[in-house]
Amino acid sequence: FGKYFGIGQQIMNDICDFVPPRLNTGTTEKTSDDAYRDIKTGKMTYPVIWLLANGNIQDIGLLSKIIEKGEDTELSELEDLTKRLVSSGAMDFAIHRAKECRNKAKSSLRKAFSKRERDYLSSMCKIFDCNRYYWELTGLKNLQKPL
Repeated sequence: FGKYFGIGQQIMNDICDFVPPRLNTGTTEKTSDDAYRDIKTGKMTYPVIWLLANGNIQDIGLLSKIIEKGEDTELSELEDLTKRLVSSGAMDFAIHRAKECRNKAKSSLRKAFSKRERDYLSSMCKIFDCNRYYWELTGLKNLQKPL
């Protein structure tokens, strides 16, 4: 359970890093100031890895430029990256993988936990279905102009 729940949580964290500050109302774990922190510090997150493997030359060029600029990257470039991650399918792929982790975590509960424990741990998995950041990113799919 812990393995798959933890991997799913990390994927969700990777996804949330790309919610633009103006759409990110923050939580106790993640504030709007945290937006783009991973990419600005050169961390390879799940959506970025997917885009590197499946994106076009412009996508990869933008990623390279952002990684090179680091903390000096303009917000407009970071928001362009978010749009590319959404329109390319990278975010949908990451969300799908997080939900696969949820399914594996829940199925592992049957093997070692009492019903009471299973119910509690299973309810923790709801976060994979109702993460508000998913909906913020989904709303960006049909944008024709920059954020």
